[in-house]
Amino acid sequence: WTAGQGYTAKVSTEPRALLSEIFQSELRADIAPNRFHFVNHHHCHALSAWVGSSFEDALVVTIDGRGDAEAGLVALASKENFQVLNRIPLEYSLGDFYVQVIRHLGYTYG
Repeated sequence: WTAGQGYTAKVSTEPRALLSEIFQSELRADIAPNRFHFVNHHHCHALSAWVGSSFEDALVVTIDGRGDAEAGLVALASKENFQVLNRIPLEYSLGDFYVQVIRHLGYTYG
């Protein structure tokens, strides 16, 4: 890959190595690729909602447009366990439904 002014960069297609290269080139931060960890989109939503609540145990529901090929999930969260009870497939995405409704009404987004 070559950009203007003779700059040539070797770009990796492995996500962790790519992140490491970006941090190095943009922030001059030397972070080993194995230090990056990827976490499921809806698990992040669910766990951050539960951890921020005052409940020791909770039924947690996440619903949004899409993330990690899902529209949401239903889970039980406790200090001992995080158990996914159901995953909401993309075809039931509330976020995508919203976009289709506002488009039909003539609104735009983004």
